[in-house]
Parts: sequence; C-alpha cells; structure tokens
Amino acid sequence: MERDKLEKRRGLSGFDLKIIGIIFMVLDHSYDAFVSFGAPLWMTLLGRTVAPIFLFLSAEGFYYTHSKWKYMRNLLLFFWLTNLVTMTISSVWPNDQIVLINSMLGTLFLSVLAMWSWDGLLSWKTNRSYFWKSLLGWAFILITPFIVIALLGMSLPMIVLQMLLFLPNAITVEGGIVFILLGLLFYIFREKRWVQVSLLMALALIVGLRGNWIQAAMGFAALPIALYNGAEGKKMKWFFYIFYPAHIAVIYLVATWFFF
Repeated sequence: MERDKLEKRRGLSGFDLKIIGIIFMVLDHSYDAFVSFGAPLWMTLLGRTVAPIFLFLSAEGFYYTHSKWKYMRNLLLFFWLTNLVTMTISSVWPNDQIVLINSMLGTLFLSVLAMWSWDGLLSWKTNRSYFWKSLLGWAFILITPFIVIALLGMSLPMIVLQMLLFLPNAITVEGGIVFILLGLLFYIFREKRWVQVSLLMALALIVGLRGNWIQAAMGFAALPIALYNGAEGKKMKWFFYIFYPAHIAVIYLVATWFFF
C-alpha cells in the first residue's frame, strides 16, 4: 500500500510522531539543564521515549527514502554540526552544571548504516558490489569502537580527544550498540508492528530489571509506535534536522545566562 493511501487511516502519522518526539526531547533536555532548580522527574521520564520513537522513524524513513545515501549523509552532517555547536557554546560560555553530550543523530546515523548494510548482506546473490560494500559498513560499525577505546587509552592532546566525538561510534553515541541494534530490528521487522513493540517492551523490561527504571520508561514509546498508521504526514524535513542542534543551544544558553 502506497503512503499516500494511508493518509486517511486513523492513528498517528510520521509527522505526528516527530512532533511528539520533539516535545518530549525538549522536556528531557530542559530537565537536564534545570534539574538543580527542581525540574520534575516526569520531564525526563517522558524524554526516555524519544530515542525509540526516532529510531522507529529512521527505519521508516530509510525504507521510503528515494536516496539512502543522502539520508545517511544528512544524518552524518547534522551530527557533526550538533557536535560543533555544543563544543563551541560550551567553550565560549562554560557551565559546569550542564554537560552537553547529545549524540542522538550519531546513533541514528549508525542505525541507518546498519540498515543499509543489512540490505547489502541480503543482496549477495543479486548485487555483489552492494554486498561487498555492505561488509565495509559492518566493519565500520564493529571496529570503530575498538579504535576509539585504544585512542582514549593514550596520552593524546585534548583537541585530539575532542575530535573523536566527531567519529560516530558505539562508544560515544547515545544508547550505544543497544540503540543501534534496536533501530536495525525496527527495520527488519517493519512489517510486523507487534514484533517491533514486543522488542521495545522486552528491552525496557531488561533495563528496568537491571536497576535503571528511569531509562525503562522508554517502553512507553510502544504506545505511539503502535498507533502509527504508516502515513508520512506533513513534510518538514529540514526543520527537524535544524531543530536538534538549535534547541540544545537555546536551552544551554538560557540556563547559563539566567540561572548560573
């Protein structure tokens, strides 16, 4: 069924999910900035749902995009831009109360790269060139963490260590290999919504049983994901890319200038 035929179905469109994700993301990052002033816990509990929602949307976006390379390129470029913005503002306006570690775009990039590499593995009979390229994708995902660990163990200048943040890898991006794998599983089982929701709930339960009940709140993302109707909704692609680094900068600067 084409996406334009899904627009009239009940439920949440991709645009609706993005709006939900953005609102909860702002609440979560605001909690990080103002927790010392008594920001309520529910703000970050809602924020735990953001990563699963955007990983789910990345699987949908990758499947439908006309250019998978451009999709990955945009995620990588805005991952770099976000890191550049956070490094710049934290250097010019230092604030020891707030640690700017927001690498979700790096997580999405690696997750989408895993999706692309997965498709490449499946094409070994029909497209050998794609198959061999996909092995390079898997090599990048699996080997870069060990390279980063090795470099972090050396006595390197701070500028070199900071540059490592521009290398998307499972060590430094949000959620690490678990979120990268979750995004890939969302893609593999994109036609079986009950499997996607079950995987998310199982992961949330495991995280909770390991003692991190705040992060376990990510399981609540199962509801909006289950309500997704397959429609794209309104198109505001560049807004969402630009909003990510912009809102982080605004929240950080407001907290720094007015409260610290």
